[in-house]
Amino acid sequence: MKEINITRHALMRYASRVYKYQIINDRTFDIWKKQNEDKVEGLEIDLKASLKEEFKEARYINTAAYEGNKKAEFYINEQLLMTYVVVGDNLVTCYAIDYGLDDEGNRSMLKVLL
Repeated sequence: MKEINITRHALMRYASRVYKYQIINDRTFDIWKKQNEDKVEGLEIDLKASLKEEFKEARYINTAAYEGNKKAEFYINEQLLMTYVVVGDNLVTCYAIDYGLDDEGNRSMLKVLL
């Protein structure tokens, strides 16, 4: 696996979506970061380590335009129900796969869609 850079946006989204921190935008991320400086460095280290493991199980789904990027690669980790968007060597965002169902329902729906 190639080395992937973690963008500020991806770190913010990971903190919000995986750790359930209430981070909505750049401003609230900056406030959270100042209040939790001890967590931010550890979070970035955890994210990079987790991504290496998560990407081992993630599978490439598609290349498509994404928010102004003409060529973004989409990967899905079916076990963790996570989607990753990579542009070049940069992870630009990640998000949980959630169809508004329980865990089993989300997994079933993903299987159908794949």
